[in-house]
Amino acid sequence: MREISKIMRQAIIIIISLFFITPENKAESNISGMIKSRLEELSVDENTRIAGEKMHSIEYISNLYAKNDYRPFWTKAEYVGDAISALAGSYHDGLLTDDYHLQAIIRLHTETVAIQDESEEKISRTADLDLLLTDGIIYYADHLLFGKTDPVTLENTWNFGFAPIPDLNSESLNHYISDREIIIRLEQLRPDMHLYDTLLNTLAQYRHIMANGGWGTVLAGGKIEPGNSDARIPAIRKRLLATGGLSEKDSTSSTFYDKLLERDIKECR
Repeated sequence: MREISKIMRQAIIIIISLFFITPENKAESNISGMIKSRLEELSVDENTRIAGEKMHSIEYISNLYAKNDYRPFWTKAEYVGDAISALAGSYHDGLLTDDYHLQAIIRLHTETVAIQDESEEKISRTADLDLLLTDGIIYYADHLLFGKTDPVTLENTWNFGFAPIPDLNSESLNHYISDREIIIRLEQLRPDMHLYDTLLNTLAQYRHIMANGGWGTVLAGGKIEPGNSDARIPAIRKRLLATGGLSEKDSTSSTFYDKLLERDIKECR
């Protein structure tokens, strides 16, 4: 009799728990299962592609997801938007946005939003999207902290191991995402030095020049001496004008190598 009562109690607990399994919880559970499956595939073959993309930080993100019970991190549209904005900012650091899966992320996000039902296809794409977002953010953070160049390619005796991102774990990542701090946290990882800011400003200046037609070509030829005239002088003047180094802004058509132009060239160097 006691055994029957125990079984009845367990059955009642199971039945009651079913009422708390919402469609949202079920969908998240399915996504978690898909994320775990993808990570298991990556553990067997690191060249496995996620939505056509090569993953960079497989072991790192595998540990993050394992400690998060394989639940997705990027569960709201605004969270995904924050990550996309953050990754787009890598362009201003002189980095390549596609290294961080940006175009694939935008495409996947658009596709998942367009799928209304919780089909297998949507679950698969949502899992892939979450993995690419996490990998992209982690990879970008690593480049901001430690640089993009692999030191082993410069010095084959380099024997320092991988350095983790400080204070980052599944709990803190969830916190940064839900508190909408992803963008500012990445900004805080940028090198805190005047030289880095100067390089970013110079890069922005050169990109502006390129967008407005570039520097133009100065044809090869013999040496041009101060006081002489040469057909290449206007091209030199225009190049100086593009970089803000020409004193006489209205002199771009002049073929004369005068003292003022000589000074401008010396200062440009």
